[in-house]
Amino acid sequence: MDPSTPPGRAPMEAATHHTHDPRSGDVVVDREQMPVGIVNAVIRPPSGVRLVVALAGIRDRYVVVPASHLSGVVEPPFGPATRIVSSSLRHDILGGTVYRREMGRLVPQGSRAEQVRFPPPSGWEAADNQSQAEVRAGLAEAVLTAGEPVDIDAWHGVIHLHGRISTDAGAIEALRIAHGASGVWHAVTTVISDEALRMRLRRHVQRSEVAASVASISVNRGDGLVTPFEDANLDGAILSDWHVGTPGLTTLTLGPPRPRERVTGRIG
Repeated sequence: MDPSTPPGRAPMEAATHHTHDPRSGDVVVDREQMPVGIVNAVIRPPSGVRLVVALAGIRDRYVVVPASHLSGVVEPPFGPATRIVSSSLRHDILGGTVYRREMGRLVPQGSRAEQVRFPPPSGWEAADNQSQAEVRAGLAEAVLTAGEPVDIDAWHGVIHLHGRISTDAGAIEALRIAHGASGVWHAVTTVISDEALRMRLRRHVQRSEVAASVASISVNRGDGLVTPFEDANLDGAILSDWHVGTPGLTTLTLGPPRPRERVTGRIG
């Protein structure tokens, strides 16, 4: 990466060499990574693929643009794969028709130029700092997210949550809080819950031939712990296989053996 490229920003030259089929949820930015919107739907008529793009910074306003205007993919700063567009697309979006949805249908709603206003009056940096602070405070106050190691990034009105959290409910609550912060027009999350990891690991163990040798499974902050029965014979190869088969798990270790008091047929 060019040393002049800001941290978390992919160089545009490299990004244009990637290909990616448009999909709902892709964030659309221009060549300067200024936000344009998010792909709401992909339409595939005989005339060519077109994208319904929900405009950044304004609720329930959409434009329809040809997918051919997209020129590549850049990963940061939004987390999941982000679309970049040719400079002409921003020009197209700022002129012409914007739509709103009525009963699932797109209805014309005036000029785009009258409704798209970027950046906010306070500037992107100040607005993003305020949004980030609101999300951080909200996570600290909510019962399901307080004290959890969730990181928050903000970029041009988009919040990206990442890190670890104890429960699936906590992950859902964190995303809800992010969406509700002022100045946020979109939020994405790559937060991994210990609860989800434990279920993945448990399913992987149960499919193995030595499942009956495992007394319990736990996950804490992404670190897995398998507790065997005293008469179990679990080697490193088996543990490594379980680890590899559970994406998102940081480590996996064996705990102290537990006496086999009674057989329940279930892994705790």
